Amino acid sequence: MTRAFCLAAILTLFCGQAAAHSELPSAQWCETGTPVEVASFRFSPAALLSPAAGGTSCPADAGGSTPQAKNCGQFDDDYKHAMTTCQHYCDSFRRERRPNEIADAGSVIPLVSAPASFLSASHHRDYTLNQGLEGVCVRCEARAVAPPRSTVSESAGNR
Repeated sequence: MTRAFCLAAILTLFCGQAAAHSELPSAQWCETGTPVEVASFRFSPAALLSPAAGGTSCPADAGGSTPQAKNCGQFDDDYKHAMTTCQHYCDSFRRERRPNEIADAGSVIPLVSAPASFLSASHHRDYTLNQGLEGVCVRCEARAVAPPRSTVSESAGNR
């Protein structure tokens, strides 16, 4: 399988999801453009937990009413922090939209590929910064438009 096919398959999967945490800004993101992988990332637990990155993990609370429930006073600290970190990184590959380009051209999204706990339906409970995070940054590029076909009339060629 080619890399472009794999990327298209991943984006199709995310577009079709009605999940609360779709990584796409909208189901129509880059619909009339071409998604292009521009970078990859692999954040170690140390990088995510560093004070410079604002990282403090929200461990599971063994004493909660739900097994492994998190109780940090904020909703989903680790998931949100990790998503914000990869979004900030991917934003460095954003470019300004050129005149007459599609609306999404130049915009960049992160597509997380690991760990599995980040991608699971129970990521609120299961994901912690101690697991790291990896994936790719994808930028929407306008599809190349072929120039209008030039026609030369016979009369113009005989002048």
